[in-house]
Amino acid sequence: MPMNLLSNFKIVLLLFIAASVKAQKISIDIAAVRNQSLQLHGVNASVFYHFTEQFSAGTELNRFFAAPKEKQGEVIYLSAWDFDINLHYYLPVSKRIILYPVLGISYSSEKEESKSSSEKNHRKYFNSGAGIIWNTKNIKPHLEYVLANSRKTEQLVLAGITIEFDLGK
Repeated sequence: MPMNLLSNFKIVLLLFIAASVKAQKISIDIAAVRNQSLQLHGVNASVFYHFTEQFSAGTELNRFFAAPKEKQGEVIYLSAWDFDINLHYYLPVSKRIILYPVLGISYSSEKEESKSSSEKNHRKYFNSGAGIIWNTKNIKPHLEYVLANSRKTEQLVLAGITIEFDLGK
C-alpha cells in the first residue's frame, strides 16, 4: 500500500511542477506546529505555488519530535512525520488581513518506542481547516488550524512565517 501512495505522490508532484510554470508566485513556509490530539510539538516546512492571487496548492512536511507518554503502565516515546498536499483559497478581509480555507490530504507515520518494543502506524487523512495571514510585503506571519480526519480526528495548530517570491519579475 505505501508503494501505491508513493506512485500517486509522484504523479501529483509532476502535475504541480508542470502547473507551476504558470504560477505567479512561489512561497516557502516555516512554522512551529502542535498536534493537540497527540500532545506533540514539531516543525513544519512547506512550498506553495500561487496559481492566481487567490489560489495556491502545495506540499507540507511536519516532523513531530519524540515525547514521553504512558501506555499500559510503560513509558513510550511517540514521534511522527506527516506529508500533506493542501489547497488554499485566499479571501482578503482588509489590506493587511487574509483568511483562507485549507483542504487537502495527508499521510502520517507515527512511531512508538519503548525499551522493549517499537511500533509504527501509518494513516491517510483528509485535511480541512482555516488560516489567517498578516499581509506584509514579502515576509508574512500566519496562523492555521487544521482538522485531520481518518479513523480518528486530530487537531493541528500552526504558527509561522511565509516568504513569497514573485516569478513574474
